[in-house]
Formats: sequence, C-alpha cells, structure tokens
Amino acid sequence: MWNLLYQNPICFKKKTAQDQLKHITTIQTAKSCLHLQPPWQSTHSLQKLSNKYTHIQDLDIVNQNLILMSKMKEIQKKKTSFKIPTSYASIDNLRKKETTKIIQENQTLLKRLQSAHSQYPVKFLKKDNERLKQYRENLQKTKSNSQNNKGTYNDFNVLAQQEFQRKLLYSSQSQRKFLQTSERNRQNTCQTVPSQL
Repeated sequence: MWNLLYQNPICFKKKTAQDQLKHITTIQTAKSCLHLQPPWQSTHSLQKLSNKYTHIQDLDIVNQNLILMSKMKEIQKKKTSFKIPTSYASIDNLRKKETTKIIQENQTLLKRLQSAHSQYPVKFLKKDNERLKQYRENLQKTKSNSQNNKGTYNDFNVLAQQEFQRKLLYSSQSQRKFLQTSERNRQNTCQTVPSQL
C-alpha cells in the first residue's frame, strides 16, 4: 500500500505536507521537562535540631581538615629544603638521549611504511571508478527530470503551510454548515411548537 502512495505524485505531495505539518505542530507544542522549582523544606522543630547536630559535625570535620592541610604544607616545605640541585650537563644528556630515541623510532616507522605494499588491486579501483561515473550520471539525469517536471516541490515547509490553510478552510466550512443546520432545526422546532399548542 505504501509503495502505491509514492507512485502517485499528488498523494505523495499530500502525505509529505501532512507529515511536515505534524512535525511543526509537535515542535510548537513541546514542553520543557526540567523542574526548576526549589526543593520542599519543612519548618518542623525536629529538623532544626537535626540541622544543629549536623552543623556541629561539619565544623569538626572542617577543623580536622585544616590540621591535615597544615601538616601537609610542613612536609612539602621540608621536601623542598632537601632538594639536590640538578646540573645543566645532566639535563643536556637527557635531552640528547630523548632526541636520539625519537629519531630511531621515526626511522623504523619510515622503513615499515616504505616496505609496505598496497592491498587494494588496480582492477577493483577501475571498477569502482566506473560505478562512480554511472552513479553521477544517474544523479544528473534525476536532477534534470525533476527540474523539467513542473509539479514537483522541494520545500516541504511550503507544503505544510498549504495543508494548514486547507485545514483551516475546511474547518470554517464545516462550522458554517453546522450553524446552518442548527438554525434550520430551530426554525423547524419554532414552527412545530405553535401548531401543537
């Protein structure tokens, strides 16, 4: 059934317009999922007491952390005082060793790259090029056909707007019909009631 719909250009245009209209309405009526209200807080006296106890515990923890921080600072000062000054000659030697190591690694990588052979044969490359050419030609043909056809629409937003306007017209017409039928019913009831009396 769905492939028949895509074969008919009018049905396809109508279906795409309806889908685009549904998409736009869902975007416009979307609601946020975040709750930005503050959390609930009770004003009971027991909670105040518990907050007092937790506050005292927090103060104890902060004091212990301060003592630990002061001890760590003292240890760091002692370590810096016992540092042995490094000589410039040892730093130069380390740099030379690192550079020679990097050069050796680069040379081994170059040898591996130069000795490697391609695993993709030329036959497959030619076949792939021919397939790509055919694919490009098919794309150009479909583009020229779509430009020649006057009934094609590229912008689905325009179709959605047209569908929305059509629905508005249909709803206004149905409201008019409903009002006309209700007025007729009133007139009929007004005419039948005095005759019965």
